[in-house]
Amino acid sequence: MSENSRPRVFWMIDCEYSITMLLRRCDIAVRPAEQRAAVLPSIFLFLLLVFITITVELNALKSIDEVTGFWIQRSITPTRTAVMLVWTNLGATWLVSLFAAVLGIVLAFRHWNYWLRRLVWSVPACMLSVEAIKYLFQRPRPVVPHPLLQLATYSFPSGHTASATVLYGFLAILICSFTQRMICQALIWSAAVALIASVALSRIYLGVHYLTDVAAGVILGLAWLSLSARVRESSERHHPM
Repeated sequence: MSENSRPRVFWMIDCEYSITMLLRRCDIAVRPAEQRAAVLPSIFLFLLLVFITITVELNALKSIDEVTGFWIQRSITPTRTAVMLVWTNLGATWLVSLFAAVLGIVLAFRHWNYWLRRLVWSVPACMLSVEAIKYLFQRPRPVVPHPLLQLATYSFPSGHTASATVLYGFLAILICSFTQRMICQALIWSAAVALIASVALSRIYLGVHYLTDVAAGVILGLAWLSLSARVRESSERHHPM
């Protein structure tokens, strides 16, 4: 690892430790019996994010990024472009923020404080962390022969993909808590995965992200969903069965 990449990776480790300490000080960690189940996925996802970050810093997956982008861009057609422009807006900051705000108001109005806290510790926190990581690494956008979008912001990680992952993942968790039927839960998660994959694919198709950008976005979104699971589950949790 280069000297320039070491401080950035260790900065991410410090941030993860600080978030864990903050969760404990806020007294929103889950009960000890549930803590191991909540912590292990978070640690795994965080280590996976660090691994991808290191590979990006070392350009270890540069050839895969370039081949993937070139292969997808060979499939450009006017119809597909129109579809991709719709799909990419499913992870747009304004749409995710608006949806999360409305959902937060509904949860607060229903006094579902458990789910409200989980929402706060997932969607807004994830979106803020994306901007922090973008500023920290400052990875340039892909250079493609025929870019369909031109953005002046940084590439790593994909904010649209991370936002879609954390929002639609949260919705899937919330809706699945209302039903015990496996077929219903499978359909709900299939819809969530389809939405997330559509956003991720659209970002590469439009030439604004590498494969590693969207992969990091998915992992980051899942990591925040996992961290939010450490919110204490109490009598404040409601299920309108």
